[in-house]
Amino acid sequence: MSTRGWSLPVCLGLLALCPASAQAPKVPDAAFFSQDRKVLMRLCAEEARRLDPKDTHLMVEYGDTMLALGERQKAEEAFEKAVAAKPTDPQTHHLIGLAWLRKGFRPEALKAYQAMVSVELSGRYERLKNILNKAAVDLIAAGEVKVAADYMERAYQLDKSDANNFLEFGRAALLAGERDLAALYFARAAKADPNDVDVWLEITNAHAELLLRSARQPGAK
Repeated sequence: MSTRGWSLPVCLGLLALCPASAQAPKVPDAAFFSQDRKVLMRLCAEEARRLDPKDTHLMVEYGDTMLALGERQKAEEAFEKAVAAKPTDPQTHHLIGLAWLRKGFRPEALKAYQAMVSVELSGRYERLKNILNKAAVDLIAAGEVKVAADYMERAYQLDKSDANNFLEFGRAALLAGERDLAALYFARAAKADPNDVDVWLEITNAHAELLLRSARQPGAK
């Protein structure tokens, strides 16, 4: 639902279509869900926030919607409120990073991912290697190769036996066109668990997926 490329008059026009006081009806009908999609986005986001105003992940989703509608200030306010509520929640920073990344705001996204991999995890069930892996998978898909590779190397150094993480990152790297990086992590996965049938099947499936994508996109490698 990216709004990149919209002109300022278009964004302002959308705001006029959906005043701040507008609310979803208690019993919405099909006509409500058939209206202009951008107006509908705002109304549904406002209704979700009204129903559960304290949910931090919902705050981020609301901010994501505001960002899509061109209202950066409201988006930042929602992100800041979510972080203030749960400053050490990796998932909150992850969702914020994804929101910025998907809208094309690279510096803001990288800052959020850095916060994500820097949280204090003592006493929590999360493992840093998995958090680093999540960040790396998102960032390699978005073309942030160096940062992604650095995060994944840190994950590898923390646990050289986690074949699943290596396979996930290898697949993402392969589909992003980074074949050397993919090969490195497929090799690391095979070394970590060479007798696991699923390791070999996952590598096969990743290459099969790439072949299918290439077949749908003439000229792709």
